[in-house]
Amino acid sequence: GHYAAGIARGLTSPILIENYVRGWTGSLGTYAVDHAFGAVWARPGLIRRDRSLIVVAMVAALGGQNPQLAAHVRGALNHGLEPDEIREIAVHLCGYAGFPRAIEAMRVMNHTIAQELGDKAPPPTAASVKDEAARRAEGTEVFQRLTGTLGTLEPEAAAQSLEDDLSALGHAAINWGFGELWTREQLSLRDRSLLIVAVLSTLGRTEQLAFHVPGALNHGVTPEELEEVVLMVSIYAGFPFAASAIKMVREHAKTA
Repeated sequence: GHYAAGIARGLTSPILIENYVRGWTGSLGTYAVDHAFGAVWARPGLIRRDRSLIVVAMVAALGGQNPQLAAHVRGALNHGLEPDEIREIAVHLCGYAGFPRAIEAMRVMNHTIAQELGDKAPPPTAASVKDEAARRAEGTEVFQRLTGTLGTLEPEAAAQSLEDDLSALGHAAINWGFGELWTREQLSLRDRSLLIVAVLSTLGRTEQLAFHVPGALNHGVTPEELEEVVLMVSIYAGFPFAASAIKMVREHAKTA
């Protein structure tokens, strides 16, 4: 289908693309074209830009899928994601899949972006430095938006509640995870929630969806969009992970 045209370099005819994929992988290619691209990617519940966002995040989070990641980075560029938005996926990923996978993903992203855009590719930029007070204040605001307590709970009390639960880990979550990663302007809060729900589902960390599903709804993601995310998970991480995730999505979307 149309999406395959975005990731298969040098092939512009849909028929040529289908023949290429099916000829290379046989029955697996048939299902990739007919089901993954033709049925799931073509659904109207999420725009292709958002589907590319979460797929790049999922493939990067899995690790060790560099050819697939490069293909989906090309697709993401074709679907309207900017180079800095694609790189930001790796930045956000470091807090949820770890620095080793995020760094490797960034390497593949930079190489692919340079291949596709040449001299027009913007260079990566370093993060700006925040003072500790600003980081904590901004991180607490993000935490309260995710939890729906903004305006109903005193900020320091909200931050302290997480630190009481998780000790030093809670402090790191407020002051760095939320205060740095979630406040960067390269991706919206809605984008970040979409990719985090996808990544947590892909990695089987479904217990964390109890926090991030209501957070996604608070950031403007709809329950229907969350179910589309999980359907995409079934393609890239498999049905068992997706089945576990859909139960959590439905349970916590109802109670949000």
